Amino acid sequence: MRSAFAVVLVEVTTASVLFAQVPQRLAFDSTGADTVSCEGLRLQFVDIRADPFAGTGFVVRVRNPSPASHVFDPSHLSARMNNGRTVTFLSGAEVASQYMQSQGNTVDQEERVRMQRDIAADPRYRAGALPPNSAEVRFLALGWRRRVEGDPAQLLPMTLLCGRDPLGQIGLAAADHH
Repeated sequence: MRSAFAVVLVEVTTASVLFAQVPQRLAFDSTGADTVSCEGLRLQFVDIRADPFAGTGFVVRVRNPSPASHVFDPSHLSARMNNGRTVTFLSGAEVASQYMQSQGNTVDQEERVRMQRDIAADPRYRAGALPPNSAEVRFLALGWRRRVEGDPAQLLPMTLLCGRDPLGQIGLAAADHH
């Protein structure tokens, strides 16, 4: 009896673990695409997560398919949340400022200035020109004022915008199995 119970327990545990590890990916609307265009750049949404400095946001692979440089500016993108509020993604300086506000008075002034400068200069958060035919990984930060406890995917689905133009509603889709 104990061995039968142990076998069932192992099977249930194995099934739960496998189910929990089903890969998820981000996709727009019913198209299943994870990539959109904005201001001459291609944005591939790789993940939604809580970043230790920037709070909740998206890991994005930004591609410049053009033979000319194009400027990437996270503040040109925004998200319409489930509550109807539209939030602009943060620049590096805004990420640094919000992070430092979240730290209160836990660090001395010299350390505060150094940390703020380092965060603002982090390439994942910065705006700027992308060289021709290049790709870089960036983090589109919703910031610390957005809920960061729990699973960031709880904020999905949300509508993403390029300027005032909707890119589509992004949510989780089961990953394709090849």
